[in-house]
Amino acid sequence: MGTLNCANIITNNMDVNGTLEVDALSGLNQGFQLGSFTNSNRPTGIGAGTLIWNEEEGECQVYNGSDWVNIAKKTVTGLAVTAGLKLWYDGDSWSDSQNKWLDKSGNNNHSSNTVGSVTKATWQGGNGGSNNNWTYIYGNTDAGVRLGYWPGVNNNYTFIHFTRYTGGSRGRIWQGTSGNWLAGHWGGGSGRFYHNGWLSSSGTNYHGDDWFITMDQRSLVRTNRGTYTFTGGGNFSPSGVAINNSGSGGCCNSSERSDWATAFVAVYDRALSSAEYQQIENYMYNTYLA
Repeated sequence: MGTLNCANIITNNMDVNGTLEVDALSGLNQGFQLGSFTNSNRPTGIGAGTLIWNEEEGECQVYNGSDWVNIAKKTVTGLAVTAGLKLWYDGDSWSDSQNKWLDKSGNNNHSSNTVGSVTKATWQGGNGGSNNNWTYIYGNTDAGVRLGYWPGVNNNYTFIHFTRYTGGSRGRIWQGTSGNWLAGHWGGGSGRFYHNGWLSSSGTNYHGDDWFITMDQRSLVRTNRGTYTFTGGGNFSPSGVAINNSGSGGCCNSSERSDWATAFVAVYDRALSSAEYQQIENYMYNTYLA
């Protein structure tokens, strides 16, 4: 196939294997589908302005003559994967007037058991985070909240969050309200996971004080879109999850608390597939890290 140059096209369906240059399109009432590629097989030898769908990044990209760039940051009003989504919080959904996180999933699973002083702020860059002026919340060892939903003891789940240490007290941030379960931080180190058994190393500080993406399931965890991936542990799910264990129960309720900040939380009542959780990770990367 070659190059098609024309001023106007009226059609309901058109397949072009090559280059299409037009001044106007009308009648495309079923959409215009871009070619689908990954980072490793994007087209070469093409001109600036070429559009593709990057299935690996979950982004529409344009070639600017030297690099492939995302057309825009995510502006969707909902997450790409909604099946099984039970809870979704971000910095914007924290309500100062109600002193709780308001659920954006539509399930009204707002946070509960807020203790201490939780503060809402705008991130200006640094510690691995972008300077895109996104919103987050933070608190000290006396502050915490409990998630308004959790699938329950030993039920499948997917827990995704974006969190960091902020001060001198560095124990657990996200921890279970039953059993011995933590997701992301412990003992001064980040990227540590224990589900009634270690998944990660207990002695390595993988991300320091930086923000990082966590995708956590019963026996699989990964950070920053697979920079680190761990499996194993005790294949355990607690009865609930909280920051600084806001509420009773669980291991180390008072002895392993942290100074913390978090900007995103999503909970699913099932184990997402790799294709599904990568879509959420890509959304988070483009929102908070890119």
